[in-house]
Amino acid sequence: MDLQGIRIVSTGLYLPRHPKSALRAATGKSIEKEWGELFDREGGGFVARGESAVDMGAAAGREALTKAGVDPRAVGMILAQTGFSDFDLPRDSCAIAKALGAVNASAYFVDTACASFLSMCNLAAGLIRSGQTASVLVVNVAHWASRALPESEDIGPMGDGAAAVLFESSKENTFLGHVETRSDEHISALYARSAFATDKREYMVAAPTPGFREYLYEDVPLLLAALLDKARLRPAEVDWFLPAQPTGGIMHKWSKDAGFSEASLLHTFPVYGNLSATTVPANLHHFTVIEPRIRRGDKIVFFSTGAGFHLKASAWVY
Repeated sequence: MDLQGIRIVSTGLYLPRHPKSALRAATGKSIEKEWGELFDREGGGFVARGESAVDMGAAAGREALTKAGVDPRAVGMILAQTGFSDFDLPRDSCAIAKALGAVNASAYFVDTACASFLSMCNLAAGLIRSGQTASVLVVNVAHWASRALPESEDIGPMGDGAAAVLFESSKENTFLGHVETRSDEHISALYARSAFATDKREYMVAAPTPGFREYLYEDVPLLLAALLDKARLRPAEVDWFLPAQPTGGIMHKWSKDAGFSEASLLHTFPVYGNLSATTVPANLHHFTVIEPRIRRGDKIVFFSTGAGFHLKASAWVY
Protein backbone atom coordinates (compact mmCIF):
# COMPACT_ATOMS: atom_id res chain seq x y z
CA MET A 1 0.00 0.00 0.00
CA ASP A 2 1.33 3.44 -0.90
CA LEU A 3 1.32 5.66 2.16
CA GLN A 4 0.38 9.32 2.02
CA GLY A 5 2.30 12.05 3.79
CA ILE A 6 1.12 14.00 6.82
CA ARG A 7 1.92 17.42 8.20
CA ILE A 8 1.14 19.59 11.21
CA VAL A 9 -1.06 22.40 9.88
CA SER A 10 -1.99 24.58 12.86
CA THR A 11 -2.43 24.74 16.62
CA GLY A 12 -4.83 26.24 19.13
CA LEU A 13 -4.63 27.03 22.84
CA TYR A 14 -7.08 27.92 25.59
CA LEU A 15 -6.13 28.97 29.12
CA PRO A 16 -8.66 29.37 31.96
CA ARG A 17 -9.50 32.74 33.43
CA HIS A 18 -7.87 32.15 36.82
CA PRO A 19 -4.07 32.06 37.19
CA LYS A 20 -3.02 29.76 40.00
CA SER A 21 -1.01 32.57 41.62
CA ALA A 22 -4.22 34.54 42.19
CA LEU A 23 -5.87 31.73 44.15
CA ARG A 24 -5.45 30.99 47.83
CA ALA A 25 -2.95 28.18 48.27
CA ALA A 26 -4.22 24.99 49.87
CA THR A 27 -2.70 24.04 53.20
CA GLY A 28 -2.99 20.28 52.85
CA LYS A 29 -0.48 17.68 51.71
CA SER A 30 1.24 17.73 48.33
CA ILE A 31 0.90 14.76 46.00
CA GLU A 32 4.56 15.13 44.98
CA LYS A 33 6.40 15.23 48.33
CA GLU A 34 7.65 11.68 47.89
CA TRP A 35 8.59 11.88 44.23
CA GLY A 36 12.29 12.70 44.48
CA GLU A 37 14.67 15.61 44.32
CA LEU A 38 13.98 16.42 40.67
CA PHE A 39 10.26 16.90 41.27
CA ASP A 40 10.16 20.58 42.19
CA ARG A 41 6.75 22.11 42.74
CA GLU A 42 7.22 25.76 41.80
CA GLY A 43 5.39 25.71 38.51
CA GLY A 44 2.92 28.21 37.11
CA GLY A 45 -0.51 27.36 35.87
CA PHE A 46 -4.17 28.23 35.56
CA VAL A 47 -7.14 26.69 37.33
CA ALA A 48 -10.46 26.09 35.52
CA ARG A 49 -12.88 27.02 38.27
CA GLY A 50 -16.43 26.96 36.93
CA GLU A 51 -15.35 26.00 33.39
CA SER A 52 -16.07 22.78 31.52
CA ALA A 53 -13.58 20.48 29.81
CA VAL A 54 -15.70 20.40 26.65
CA ASP A 55 -15.85 24.20 26.35
CA MET A 56 -12.09 24.48 26.84
CA GLY A 57 -11.39 21.78 24.25
CA ALA A 58 -13.77 23.35 21.75
CA ALA A 59 -12.13 26.75 22.21
CA ALA A 60 -8.68 25.34 21.46
CA GLY A 61 -9.98 23.32 18.50
CA ARG A 62 -11.80 26.33 17.10
CA GLU A 63 -8.62 28.40 17.15
CA ALA A 64 -6.65 25.68 15.34
CA LEU A 65 -9.31 25.42 12.61
CA THR A 66 -9.68 29.19 12.26
CA LYS A 67 -5.93 29.69 11.88
CA ALA A 68 -5.87 27.05 9.15
CA GLY A 69 -8.93 28.47 7.41
CA VAL A 70 -10.69 25.10 7.71
CA ASP A 71 -14.45 24.76 7.99
CA PRO A 72 -15.32 22.42 10.90
CA ARG A 73 -17.60 20.51 8.52
CA ALA A 74 -14.52 19.54 6.49
CA VAL A 75 -12.78 17.79 9.40
CA GLY A 76 -12.75 14.02 8.92
CA MET A 77 -11.74 12.84 12.39
CA ILE A 78 -11.49 14.24 15.91
CA LEU A 79 -9.33 12.51 18.50
CA ALA A 80 -9.72 13.89 22.00
CA GLN A 81 -8.67 13.28 25.58
CA THR A 82 -9.80 15.20 28.63
CA GLY A 83 -8.59 14.63 32.14
CA PHE A 84 -10.79 14.82 34.11
CA SER A 85 -13.82 14.53 31.83
CA ASP A 86 -17.23 16.18 31.75
CA PHE A 87 -18.98 13.11 30.34
CA ASP A 88 -18.57 9.34 30.46
CA LEU A 89 -21.44 8.71 28.05
CA PRO A 90 -21.11 10.05 25.46
CA ARG A 91 -17.42 10.83 25.87
CA ASP A 92 -16.12 14.39 25.71
CA SER A 93 -14.79 13.80 22.18
CA CYS A 94 -18.37 13.64 20.86
CA ALA A 95 -19.40 16.74 22.79
CA ILE A 96 -16.36 18.67 21.52
CA ALA A 97 -17.20 17.69 17.93
CA LYS A 98 -20.76 18.93 18.42
CA ALA A 99 -19.60 22.20 19.98
CA LEU A 100 -17.29 22.79 17.00
CA GLY A 101 -19.97 22.00 14.43
CA ALA A 102 -17.81 19.18 13.03
CA VAL A 103 -20.89 17.33 11.82
CA ASN A 104 -19.02 15.07 9.40
CA ALA A 105 -16.23 14.00 11.74
CA SER A 106 -15.91 10.70 13.53
CA ALA A 107 -14.96 11.33 17.16
CA TYR A 108 -12.76 9.00 19.22
CA PHE A 109 -11.76 9.36 22.85
CA VAL A 110 -8.15 8.18 23.30
CA ASP A 111 -6.86 8.06 26.86
CA THR A 112 -3.33 7.03 27.83
CA ALA A 113 -3.17 9.57 30.66
CA CYS A 114 -0.36 12.14 30.31
CA ALA A 115 0.90 10.40 27.16
CA SER A 116 -2.42 10.80 25.31
CA PHE A 117 -1.22 13.47 22.89
CA LEU A 118 1.61 11.22 21.70
CA SER A 119 -0.85 8.33 21.30
CA MET A 120 -3.19 10.48 19.24
CA CYS A 121 -0.33 11.82 17.09
CA ASN A 122 0.61 8.26 16.23
CA LEU A 123 -3.01 7.35 15.46
CA ALA A 124 -3.48 10.49 13.36
CA ALA A 125 -0.41 9.59 11.32
CA GLY A 126 -1.70 6.07 10.76
CA LEU A 127 -5.20 7.18 9.79
CA ILE A 128 -4.04 9.85 7.36
CA ARG A 129 -1.14 7.94 5.81
CA SER A 130 -3.38 4.91 5.16
CA GLY A 131 -5.92 7.11 3.39
CA GLN A 132 -8.78 6.61 5.87
CA THR A 133 -9.16 10.36 6.37
CA ALA A 134 -7.55 13.51 5.01
CA SER A 135 -7.58 15.46 8.28
CA VAL A 136 -7.46 14.81 12.01
CA LEU A 137 -8.02 17.36 14.76
CA VAL A 138 -6.33 16.30 18.00
CA VAL A 139 -7.68 17.94 21.17
CA ASN A 140 -6.24 17.66 24.68
CA VAL A 141 -7.77 19.13 27.82
CA ALA A 142 -6.28 19.26 31.30
CA HIS A 143 -9.02 19.77 33.87
CA TRP A 144 -7.28 18.17 36.79
CA ALA A 145 -5.95 21.05 38.91
CA SER A 146 -9.49 21.65 40.18
CA ARG A 147 -11.01 18.18 39.73
CA ALA A 148 -8.37 15.59 40.60
CA LEU A 149 -7.73 16.68 44.19
CA PRO A 150 -9.89 17.81 47.11
CA GLU A 151 -9.72 21.55 47.81
CA SER A 152 -7.70 20.93 50.99
CA GLU A 153 -4.82 19.41 48.99
CA ASP A 154 -1.98 21.39 47.48
CA ILE A 155 -2.15 21.17 43.66
CA GLY A 156 1.60 21.76 43.37
CA PRO A 157 2.55 22.49 39.73
CA MET A 158 -0.67 21.10 38.22
CA GLY A 159 -2.42 23.38 35.75
CA ASP A 160 -5.56 23.41 33.61
CA GLY A 161 -5.94 24.31 29.95
CA ALA A 162 -6.61 22.97 26.46
CA ALA A 163 -4.64 22.65 23.23
CA ALA A 164 -5.40 21.38 19.74
CA VAL A 165 -3.35 20.40 16.71
CA LEU A 166 -4.69 19.97 13.17
CA PHE A 167 -3.04 17.33 10.98
CA GLU A 168 -3.66 16.96 7.24
CA SER A 169 -2.49 14.77 4.40
CA SER A 170 0.47 16.13 2.49
CA LYS A 171 2.65 15.31 -0.50
CA GLU A 172 5.62 15.40 1.87
CA ASN A 173 5.74 13.18 4.94
CA THR A 174 6.88 14.98 8.09
CA PHE A 175 6.24 12.13 10.54
CA LEU A 176 9.63 10.52 11.20
CA GLY A 177 8.76 7.89 13.78
CA HIS A 178 7.13 6.87 17.05
CA VAL A 179 8.22 4.50 19.83
CA GLU A 180 6.63 3.51 23.11
CA THR A 181 6.95 1.10 25.97
CA ARG A 182 4.91 0.10 28.97
CA SER A 183 5.56 -1.29 32.43
CA ASP A 184 2.73 -2.77 34.47
CA GLU A 185 5.12 -2.88 37.40
CA HIS A 186 4.22 0.73 38.12
CA ILE A 187 0.47 0.52 37.49
CA SER A 188 -0.33 1.94 40.94
CA ALA A 189 2.18 4.81 40.91
CA LEU A 190 -0.56 7.28 40.05
CA TYR A 191 -4.23 6.47 39.81
CA ALA A 192 -7.78 7.75 40.14
CA ARG A 193 -10.53 5.21 40.66
CA SER A 194 -13.88 5.58 38.96
CA ALA A 195 -16.72 6.96 41.05
CA PHE A 196 -18.97 4.47 39.29
CA ALA A 197 -16.89 1.61 40.67
CA THR A 198 -16.77 2.92 44.23
CA ASP A 199 -20.11 4.76 44.40
CA LYS A 200 -18.45 7.88 45.79
CA ARG A 201 -16.35 10.82 44.67
CA GLU A 202 -12.75 9.72 44.11
CA TYR A 203 -9.58 11.76 43.76
CA MET A 204 -6.19 11.13 42.23
CA VAL A 205 -3.68 9.27 44.41
CA ALA A 206 0.12 9.25 44.12
CA ALA A 207 1.75 6.08 45.42
CA PRO A 208 5.28 5.65 43.98
CA THR A 209 6.20 2.00 43.54
CA PRO A 210 9.65 0.42 44.05
CA GLY A 211 11.86 1.25 41.08
CA PHE A 212 9.55 4.02 39.88
CA ARG A 213 12.18 6.77 39.92
CA GLU A 214 14.74 4.54 38.21
CA TYR A 215 12.15 3.77 35.55
CA LEU A 216 11.66 7.46 34.78
CA TYR A 217 15.34 8.36 35.08
CA GLU A 218 17.04 5.41 33.38
CA ASP A 219 14.51 4.13 30.83
CA VAL A 220 13.71 7.51 29.26
CA PRO A 221 17.09 8.03 27.54
CA LEU A 222 16.89 4.44 26.22
CA LEU A 223 13.48 5.14 24.68
CA LEU A 224 14.68 8.41 23.16
CA ALA A 225 17.73 6.64 21.72
CA ALA A 226 15.40 4.06 20.13
CA LEU A 227 13.32 6.85 18.60
CA LEU A 228 16.36 8.58 17.13
CA ASP A 229 17.53 5.30 15.65
CA LYS A 230 14.11 4.70 14.08
CA ALA A 231 13.92 8.27 12.74
CA ARG A 232 17.55 8.10 11.55
CA LEU A 233 18.51 11.17 13.54
CA ARG A 234 21.52 12.03 15.64
CA PRO A 235 20.90 14.02 18.86
CA ALA A 236 22.66 17.02 17.33
CA GLU A 237 20.20 17.01 14.42
CA VAL A 238 17.20 17.55 16.74
CA ASP A 239 16.33 21.24 16.73
CA TRP A 240 13.81 21.13 19.56
CA PHE A 241 12.90 18.79 22.41
CA LEU A 242 9.35 19.24 23.76
CA PRO A 243 8.79 16.89 26.71
CA ALA A 244 6.01 16.55 29.21
CA GLN A 245 6.75 18.91 32.09
CA PRO A 246 5.92 17.26 35.42
CA THR A 247 8.61 19.47 36.96
CA GLY A 248 11.54 21.59 35.86
CA GLY A 249 14.41 19.43 37.07
CA ILE A 250 13.44 16.17 35.43
CA MET A 251 13.02 17.78 31.98
CA HIS A 252 16.61 18.99 32.03
CA LYS A 253 17.80 15.53 33.08
CA TRP A 254 15.86 13.84 30.27
CA SER A 255 17.27 16.26 27.72
CA LYS A 256 20.86 15.96 28.95
CA ASP A 257 20.76 12.16 29.19
CA ALA A 258 19.38 11.94 25.63
CA GLY A 259 22.31 13.97 24.32
CA PHE A 260 20.25 16.96 23.18
CA SER A 261 21.76 20.43 23.30
CA GLU A 262 20.75 22.57 26.24
CA ALA A 263 19.26 25.15 23.88
CA SER A 264 16.93 22.60 22.29
CA LEU A 265 14.79 22.08 25.41
CA LEU A 266 11.56 24.09 25.19
CA HIS A 267 9.13 24.26 28.09
CA THR A 268 6.70 26.64 29.79
CA PHE A 269 6.78 25.19 33.30
CA PRO A 270 7.00 28.59 35.09
CA VAL A 271 3.96 29.84 33.14
CA TYR A 272 1.62 26.87 32.52
CA GLY A 273 2.86 24.34 35.07
CA ASN A 274 2.14 20.66 34.44
CA LEU A 275 -0.73 20.39 31.96
CA SER A 276 -0.65 16.61 31.79
CA ALA A 277 -1.23 15.40 28.20
CA THR A 278 -2.00 18.98 27.15
CA THR A 279 1.58 20.06 27.88
CA VAL A 280 3.20 19.07 24.57
CA PRO A 281 0.56 20.54 22.20
CA ALA A 282 0.30 23.66 24.40
CA ASN A 283 4.04 24.17 24.12
CA LEU A 284 3.98 23.52 20.38
CA HIS A 285 1.45 26.35 20.12
CA HIS A 286 3.39 28.58 22.50
CA PHE A 287 6.68 28.26 20.62
CA THR A 288 5.16 28.61 17.15
CA VAL A 289 2.63 31.38 17.86
CA ILE A 290 3.11 33.19 21.18
CA GLU A 291 6.91 33.09 21.41
CA PRO A 292 7.89 31.97 17.89
CA ARG A 293 11.05 29.88 17.92
CA ILE A 294 10.03 26.75 16.02
CA ARG A 295 10.17 27.26 12.25
CA ARG A 296 8.94 25.20 9.33
CA GLY A 297 11.48 22.53 8.53
CA ASP A 298 12.73 22.20 12.11
CA LYS A 299 13.05 18.69 13.54
CA ILE A 300 11.16 18.15 16.81
CA VAL A 301 11.10 15.33 19.34
CA PHE A 302 7.97 15.02 21.50
CA PHE A 303 8.19 12.95 24.67
CA SER A 304 5.76 12.11 27.45
CA THR A 305 5.15 9.68 30.26
CA GLY A 306 1.73 8.29 31.10
CA ALA A 307 0.29 6.95 34.35
CA GLY A 308 0.54 3.23 34.23
CA PHE A 309 3.44 3.82 33.51
CA HIS A 310 4.32 4.01 29.84
CA LEU A 311 6.76 6.17 27.86
CA LYS A 312 6.14 7.52 24.37
CA ALA A 313 8.20 9.60 21.96
CA SER A 314 7.64 10.87 18.41
CA ALA A 315 9.80 12.70 15.89
CA TRP A 316 8.41 15.22 13.39
CA VAL A 317 9.49 17.81 10.91
CA TYR A 318 7.41 20.90 11.62
